[in-house]
Order: sequence, then structure tokens, then C-alpha cells
Amino acid sequence: QGVFDDAAARRMLSERLRRDVWMFAQIVRAFAHKARNAQGGEVRWQGVPPLQFVREFLRYFRSMGVPLLRSADYPRFDAFIHVMSSLEESDLVDPGRLEQAITEATQFQGFLNDLVTQIGKRDELAGTTFDKRAAAESLRLYLGGAD
Repeated sequence: QGVFDDAAARRMLSERLRRDVWMFAQIVRAFAHKARNAQGGEVRWQGVPPLQFVREFLRYFRSMGVPLLRSADYPRFDAFIHVMSSLEESDLVDPGRLEQAITEATQFQGFLNDLVTQIGKRDELAGTTFDKRAAAESLRLYLGGAD
């Protein structure tokens, strides 16, 4: 009996949630990829701390990921936050911590991908397809303007 009770509003909210979760899954995937490269010693930035990408990821997580999830939604939320925070505390690449972060990020991405699928099964999204191109464009715009 409120503003969002009509079918069009529910569909719009579900489409937006699905898009935002997908976008964040891509950010998590990019983090894991970059961490794997850092782990292999392939990341070489001049004048930038080696783990600056961790801080960038956590900034995205705080602005985008936290509003999407509550700790009860993702069973490994605390482990994920703990390992990410431990990386943020240092500019040195600790191979063990980095490996844990990659593992947690990969598991988190899997959870997010499953969540995108589950959202897509909602009644209000029946018969609608997920527009990955539009979502990718939104992600590009978000990342370009997130600085």
C-alpha cells in the first residue's frame, strides 16, 4: 500500500538491483584479476604504492557494495572484510594475505553472480532479459566518475 507497490515500480527496482549487483560483481572480478597479477609480480606502477588498487577497491565497496549487501546476506562477509582490511593496512605485498584476498574475492564474485541470477527469477522480471551492454555502460560511467 505504498509508493512502490505497483508492478512497474517493483520491476524498475529489481532491474536496478540486478544491474548494480552485476556491476559490483565485475568490480570484484577486476580486483581478483589485478591481485593475481600483483601476486605474480607483474604489477609495476611508478610512484604508486603497490596495493593502491586494494584501497580503490575498498572505496568502491564502501560506496557501492555495502548498500547492496547486509552481513546476513553473504555468509563470508566478515572473512571478506577482514582479509581486505588486512591488505589495506600495508603497502607491502604479503603473498599469503593476497592469496586469501583472491580466494575471498573469487567466492564473493560467485555469490554475486548467483544473486544476479536469483534476482532475474523474480516475478516482476519474468520475460525481461538482462541488458549487459547497458549495465557495462553504467559501470564504465560509474568508474569514470568515481574518483
